[in-house]
Formats: sequence, structure tokens, C-alpha cells
Amino acid sequence: AVATVSVVTSPILGPVNNYTICNSFPPYIGVGSVPSSSFTWTPNPGSLDCYNCANPLATPSTNTIYSVTVTNTACPVSTATANVSVNVLPFIPAPTVSITPNPVCSGGSASISVISPDPGLTYLWRTSSGGYLNNGPPYYVTPTLTTTTAYYVQSYSATTGCSSSITNFTVNV
Repeated sequence: AVATVSVVTSPILGPVNNYTICNSFPPYIGVGSVPSSSFTWTPNPGSLDCYNCANPLATPSTNTIYSVTVTNTACPVSTATANVSVNVLPFIPAPTVSITPNPVCSGGSASISVISPDPGLTYLWRTSSGGYLNNGPPYYVTPTLTTTTAYYVQSYSATTGCSSSITNFTVNV
């Protein structure tokens, strides 16, 4: 008769990464797949979408260090622990704009300005088709318009690499 013997050792954790995140861009953190193992993440409750999986989605509002304990569920039972740090960068608010005039007469143009611009931010102006128009200042002057046109603007921080959500607006003709 032939017998097969399996030797199970302590779980071996894959590389552990630390993360720096911008608002609205949460990372999946984790330790990768570890066969025959269970996972326990802390802090619990907290800002993870699951506390017993290998790679949860982290959505902290402040800097957080998560700890994961991986337990090999085969015999012999053994554990390993790792910490994952998530640093949250400052929130960048979406810009609010004023449009003068709106509506504009056919053949005219409009001036668009960010209300209360932040001097530490750059403003990315785009057309509805996604083309960049002007990057930098908190204002934009449209070309001559003959039809109602949709535009977008987004705040961007060169210091952190983070951006705001996009503000959509329309200049009516």
C-alpha cells in the first residue's frame, strides 16, 4: 500500500504593500491568496468591505493601519500577521462655476470662472467630447458659440497628485 503525506507549514504571506490614496480612489489591500487559510482583518468594524477575505477594499476617511492575521486551517494550525498602512490625502472639492452670460447669443462667447478658487490647485477644462481646453487658471473663455455646449472642469493638486470629481455645466445659446 502507498500512503501520501502532506506537510503543511505556516502560511506564507505575499508581499505587503502600503498605500497612499486620494479621495474617491480606494485601494484593494491584501496579502494575496494563501491556500487553505482564513483571514481576519482589524480594525473591525471599520472601513473594509470584508473582514475575512484576502484582499478587501479599504475606504478609510483618515490614515489607518490595518492588521491581517492569516490562519492556516490545515493541520497543524499556524498563523502569520502583517500590517498594511493606508494614508489618506486631503480631500479636493469639485469646483463650482459661474457662467457670464448664460444664455449667450449665437456668435457670442461666455466667461466661465471657478467660484472661490484655491490658489494651490490647477483647473482642468474639457469639452463634452473629452478634449482638454485649458489647464491651469480658474477661468475659461469659450470660443464663439452657435449651439448649446457642454463643458467640464476638475480641480487638480500637483502636490498630491489627487483630483476632484468632475463638475459638468452647460453654456446655453
